Amino acid sequence: MKYVFTTIVTILLFATCSSEVAKPSNPPLPESIEQLKALLANEPNDVTKLSIYYALYKAYNNASDIKAAYDYLALQRQLAIKIGDNLTAGKSCYNMGLIKKGELDYIKAIELYLEAIGHLEKIKDTPRIAVVLDNIGSVFVETGNYEYAKKFYQRTASIHNTTEDAENQLIANLNLGICHFAMSKPNYDSAKLYFESALSLTDALTDRKPYYLNRIYNQIGSMYYRAKHYPEAVDHYLKSLRCTGATHGEQQAIGYANIGEVYMEQGLYEEAGKWLNKAMTLSNEMEGSQRIAGLLNIFGRLYQQQGDHKKGVQYLEQAIEAADKDVINEHLQESLRLIRQSYTALRKADMPVSIEQYENILLLDARQDLLEEELVDKTNYKALQAALGLSVELDYEKKQKKAETLLNSLYSYTVITLFTLVIAAGVILFIAGRKIYRIRQVLKW
Repeated sequence: MKYVFTTIVTILLFATCSSEVAKPSNPPLPESIEQLKALLANEPNDVTKLSIYYALYKAYNNASDIKAAYDYLALQRQLAIKIGDNLTAGKSCYNMGLIKKGELDYIKAIELYLEAIGHLEKIKDTPRIAVVLDNIGSVFVETGNYEYAKKFYQRTASIHNTTEDAENQLIANLNLGICHFAMSKPNYDSAKLYFESALSLTDALTDRKPYYLNRIYNQIGSMYYRAKHYPEAVDHYLKSLRCTGATHGEQQAIGYANIGEVYMEQGLYEEAGKWLNKAMTLSNEMEGSQRIAGLLNIFGRLYQQQGDHKKGVQYLEQAIEAADKDVINEHLQESLRLIRQSYTALRKADMPVSIEQYENILLLDARQDLLEEELVDKTNYKALQAALGLSVELDYEKKQKKAETLLNSLYSYTVITLFTLVIAAGVILFIAGRKIYRIRQVLKW
């Protein structure tokens, strides 16, 4: 289910939170990077410099030199703050946040989004504030914190409901629907109401109507999948596919994978394999290691459920290899969870799994825990509260999480000591307590 949730939500949010809203009003400028640099070197006017900085950001961004693009946005922000241009400063921070979110540096992204809100609040630019709040919500979605995300989407919905912008209203309803069924305690009735509202709003769209219909039907299908209403899930996934054309390979790959998962959960493995292979064929034609990692996880589960853990491990090891291991990564976390299950099953069947293999999985798992702890520890929750107009709730949740982290750390170090004595390897594992039971499974061998 991770592939369904994360991939679709991320694609939707990146598509709807375009950095184009942050483009300042500029006179025509050259497109060549060298010409722009020469122009900047001889430009005495600060306002014109702001425009040149933005043009250089766009030029380097188009050339896929993200570091240089980010650096010119930072220069634009610095100058905008110096001359008191709050609008441009807010736009700079927003675009810098987009870059950091794209790099999965969620802590820095939130920091920049909050700074953007601070600048935009000074000029009461409510529509742009709503866009930034929406992006903060997407950060929490991508890290699996749907309860937090819901708070931000509710705030953006309240802003968009005062306008006549059907597209933004649709996005707000769709995001809220996703949060309501993806939470640890799903509320399917509320999710359905939000999805129905989003569908009704597509009547007011022209250019992007098929795009949004595809997304809405996909999410309705995912809702029914999680509720184990499999026929309804397949029906809505097929509806989503009918809204795509032959050129929309990514959307089609998602639909195929989702249908494959539904058949897999029903034990129809041959049919599931057909749809998953179609998804893999399309995915191999596109860039995106995270998409491939998510799909490989599904293949791993497919063989696990059929009892072929050896084959499942092959796919899961490929998924781990493809995943970005230096960021909070739901696909990687799913891979690690699944491969531990297969390793345990193989050992019970007297099939060799070396301690080194399991040790590597535990170390990767520990790294993910530390990254999540860092997100909790370094996120500016007081600023988030201010952005949402809350006074207690988020701060209380943060304190609870931190208390759990500290308590679990004590257990973690104890388990690590025992593990070291058993394997006599001197391996130090920094792993959060919420996954201790997984290490204890190792100790039972």
